[in-house]
Amino acid sequence: MPEGSSQLVSHDGLRRARALIGWMSLEEAQLLLTGRQASVRLDNRLLRRFQAARQAMLDRQEGICQDGVIEPVDDALGVYLKRFWDTEHAEAFRQEGWRVVMVDLRAL
Repeated sequence: MPEGSSQLVSHDGLRRARALIGWMSLEEAQLLLTGRQASVRLDNRLLRRFQAARQAMLDRQEGICQDGVIEPVDDALGVYLKRFWDTEHAEAFRQEGWRVVMVDLRAL
């Protein structure tokens, strides 16, 4: 395991991740923040986190240059992407014309 990887998994077994919850609907953010447990509602702390992210998104300045934010995936990932696209789980994405890219979220 990579150094520090034990910190990537929380006590409940969920992997830490980042998401742009300010762009999501409340329902989708709720699913994401509760580990996709539809019966669980956001507590006040998570609801405030969602509201703050939504407000930050709404307060963004228009006209921020986002050139170069989306880049092609590195060739080193080609084997993994082929393996993914060959699965039945990827079929719907393939039919809808999805593609895998790298996005520099720091520029957003």
